Amino acid sequence: MRDRRGALRGHADAGVVVERGRGEPRIDGVDAEAGQSAGVQAAVPAQMGELAPCEVALGARAGVALRGAGRPARDPCARVLSVPGTRVHGMNHDRRSIRLPRTDAAPVLRTDVTDLGGWARLLRALEMPVAFEEGSQDICDYDRAISYVTPIDEEKYRGLLPETVLAAAPESGHDLPYDHLYLADAETFASDDLPLLGIDIHVDEAGDEPWPRVKPFRVPALHVASVEINDSIANLFFREFHDSDWADFEVHVAGPGTAVYEEFRQMDQENDDDN
Repeated sequence: MRDRRGALRGHADAGVVVERGRGEPRIDGVDAEAGQSAGVQAAVPAQMGELAPCEVALGARAGVALRGAGRPARDPCARVLSVPGTRVHGMNHDRRSIRLPRTDAAPVLRTDVTDLGGWARLLRALEMPVAFEEGSQDICDYDRAISYVTPIDEEKYRGLLPETVLAAAPESGHDLPYDHLYLADAETFASDDLPLLGIDIHVDEAGDEPWPRVKPFRVPALHVASVEINDSIANLFFREFHDSDWADFEVHVAGPGTAVYEEFRQMDQENDDDN
């Protein structure tokens, strides 16, 4: 895989480093000394609960159309496909119709509900400000995955499998406005670093050199921002991260109580007031 990650933001050695205010709780499972990626169970105020099902993309930057750069054209329509033989939680869905969501941003689809607190932990991780250079207190050096993805928690996606996603977005062509998505499944919630299952559904544009789709691969929640930033500017496409060793990517998290975290929280409140 071509190594152009440093062209946007430098990645250091490994793991997750958490910046937090004096007296603030550490992010659960993150060992700053050992540099181990983990979840964010105690990372944000309690009032940040589950998001309602999203119909509108969170973050305008996520819908960037890069025509002529190997990315599909943006189109608001979605393909509807009847997928035979699909069973979810023991229910018969032999004629289940799957409509992948109409969002400009890459969707994060909740497929598992057995871990009641898992979805809330994931949302907190996607909301967390992260940077890829150590020691910065400049908010401009931080970003959040939630600006580039759209979490969706809807019953119709329960038990959704990668093969069903791929069937609904065939390589022969589809009109979805994004070229990849994420599944939050049982394996996601079973791990401290909340690894989402990323699925490549890109379609080669006419005149481009064919690039086969990569197999689904895992992306830890705190690394989603890096993947999406690079993809949005065509520095590295989503599919180019498929063989990444995430232990080689250092992520610095601005936890509750830090100036960066509080500034993001204030901006969120101002946006809520404006709406």
